[in-house]
Amino acid sequence: PPGPGGGPGPAGDVVVLVSRRDAPLWRVVQELETVLGRP
Repeated sequence: PPGPGGGPGPAGDVVVLVSRRDAPLWRVVQELETVLGRP
């Protein structure tokens, strides 16, 4: 069943994100949405 926000997996899933310190926030969010399968 979808997790909170309609994402994959059950509620309580944990996502760990590693990013460069100088990466723009919009890029980090874009990559995270891609990994989670959101448009």
